[in-house]
Amino acid sequence: LENSTSVMATFLACSNELSAVFATIASNPLFVLKPKSTWQADDPLYFTIFLLIIMTSYTYFKNYTTDNCSYVDTLWGIAPVIYSAFMSFHYYINHNYVLNERLTLMFLLIFGWGIRLSYNLYSKGGFQSHKEDHRWGLIRTWFQGKPFKWQLFVLFFINIYQMASIYMFSV
Repeated sequence: LENSTSVMATFLACSNELSAVFATIASNPLFVLKPKSTWQADDPLYFTIFLLIIMTSYTYFKNYTTDNCSYVDTLWGIAPVIYSAFMSFHYYINHNYVLNERLTLMFLLIFGWGIRLSYNLYSKGGFQSHKEDHRWGLIRTWFQGKPFKWQLFVLFFINIYQMASIYMFSV
């Protein structure tokens, strides 16, 4: 019972921190577009949200210019490593160069998972810019003759939804 109480207290403390982050973003939405300000903020979530915006913008730009939807696929193994590395490094820098054991362990586990996932994608040719996952070709047929709907699908599902999903399970 005592352990479940401490777990609940930790969860509530984290939800309060998340509420503070989202309140700041709601009051000043452009704050997360300033890399220096987000890095200097006490909470590393600001900087990781900045990274999320940058990576989502990159994947949408590449999808739009090359009509290749697999750019998000390449980030499934890379983005979680980047997020966890910056979370660990942010803590290290802002806490008198002391490592947080939990963040460091999570980074190492995510790093190992990211290496495995990236290697699997690499071995199947997934990092070649001209190669697209065959499933995107099938999904593209659903939108034949509907270019505006296809672009909305590319923006909201392929880019924003997937990148937000990666962010949510990483951070």
